[in-house]
Amino acid sequence: MQGPPDLDEQVIGSNSLIPAGAEASKVLDTFASWLIGGFGATLAFLISSKEAHAWMSADALPKAGKVFWIALALTVVQKYLAALLASIAAGQASARKAVEDQRVLRGEHFKFEPQAFFAQMRSALPGMSVILGGFFVRAVADGDLMVAARWAMRLLYSQGLCVLGVATLLLKAAWVIAWR
Repeated sequence: MQGPPDLDEQVIGSNSLIPAGAEASKVLDTFASWLIGGFGATLAFLISSKEAHAWMSADALPKAGKVFWIALALTVVQKYLAALLASIAAGQASARKAVEDQRVLRGEHFKFEPQAFFAQMRSALPGMSVILGGFFVRAVADGDLMVAARWAMRLLYSQGLCVLGVATLLLKAAWVIAWR
């Protein structure tokens, strides 16, 4: 099978971007967890502290609580995006290992049948995954080996926006508590 003229560049680009994106995603995910957990603990402390109620306005905690719930929902979205990015990276790594194992096992008799591979991939994708998975499978079958890397970078960017949104919302909630 003759690949596209920029096959090596696509493989190198994809093999560089996807693992790097997954590593950056872990950092964002950890930061978001600490943000939401720390603020949740602070909010719980303030709710239970009679001394804190003396210097806060009556509506500060309810307003901050509402903002916290919005930030929590945004954190759930961020966690989902992180899981998707991790699955792309894990899938790429396991596919690379499977090809290497087959080459070692079969030597020069190893022959990759793209059509059979894509048929197996389509049959293994349940439910909604068929649509997205079918999109990826078609793109790769058409010679676009960077499709997963592009989507991984979009997921990372979206995850970063979610974390930025969470931080902004929690700063707003802190402002409401401290200066109202």
